[in-house]
Amino acid sequence: MGDHALAGSSRTLARRSATTSGRTATTAQLAIVEHIAFLELRAALLSQKIIDGTYTNYDSSTHYALIGALRRCYREIGIESPTPKLAELLR
Repeated sequence: MGDHALAGSSRTLARRSATTSGRTATTAQLAIVEHIAFLELRAALLSQKIIDGTYTNYDSSTHYALIGALRRCYREIGIESPTPKLAELLR
């Protein structure tokens, strides 16, 4: 799968996520969804570097920053952490 195909599928997934509540997404939410698609693509490319064995300390820092940005973006469009939380499942 090429980079463009990955970006398209990520964008489609993010758009679906923005409308899963049955409401139509606002223009601002759709802009955030486009940003999410870009962040998801960057995270996927960094994950591929883990698989390839070319992941660096800089990549690690970038990856953690991307994950934090994704969490904030998803929260902004109304997608919260799933319940039960992982810590509760591990007890």
